[in-house]
Amino acid sequence: MPVALRYVTCADFPKLAINDVISNEVQTSLPWGDATTETSITHLGSAEDRSFERYMVLHQVERDVDALYNQEAVRRLIENRRFPAYYERSGGYFLVQAPERDVNGMFDRLAKSDPPIRSEHHQIDLMNLMALGDTTGAYFGNLRIDKVRTAAVFGTTTVVESDEWVHYAEHGDLRVLYMRVMQEDGATRTLQLLTDRSVVLMKDAGEHDNLSFTKELQESIDTLLAS
Repeated sequence: MPVALRYVTCADFPKLAINDVISNEVQTSLPWGDATTETSITHLGSAEDRSFERYMVLHQVERDVDALYNQEAVRRLIENRRFPAYYERSGGYFLVQAPERDVNGMFDRLAKSDPPIRSEHHQIDLMNLMALGDTTGAYFGNLRIDKVRTAAVFGTTTVVESDEWVHYAEHGDLRVLYMRVMQEDGATRTLQLLTDRSVVLMKDAGEHDNLSFTKELQESIDTLLAS
């Protein structure tokens, strides 16, 4: 099963003791009255790759439903979404294992917590990162082509030499790269790389290997962007 690790810079995240919590609540209105939705991040200790600190996030969101409770129709409720987050303190970034909307919502709320958690989302030009590995496909967006706004190109490692690739690259923006990247131990990982430095690993190799590889990848991205 693929594993998505959303990359978010957070250079000044405070040091917490194990089981310490940072949280924030916001007021919301539900059919049965006012309520609060909470976002909290709890420190659980070191991750399996000890370069990372492991956290558990509770992010509560309002959700439209079509349900019954005690013979009463329920159209809206508060849903608990729980997911892990891993902080690489020397690099000042989180890898969050959750959908983009939940990650964005989480950091939006924690920006108003005490202490406030300040985060940044970065955009990079994927064309500058082709040297990371072998590209086997891509999604292009914002295409300046009549009646076409997005397009996908897939093939072998020579897909970047195709006429379609050149055409879409000239008339649009590269949004997602499909790549095969070699680890330091020589093993190859297949992944998607997004413009915000987030990574989707196409095979779950376990927490330690997922984090270790993604850290290597982010360091390689830093090197290429600095060159």
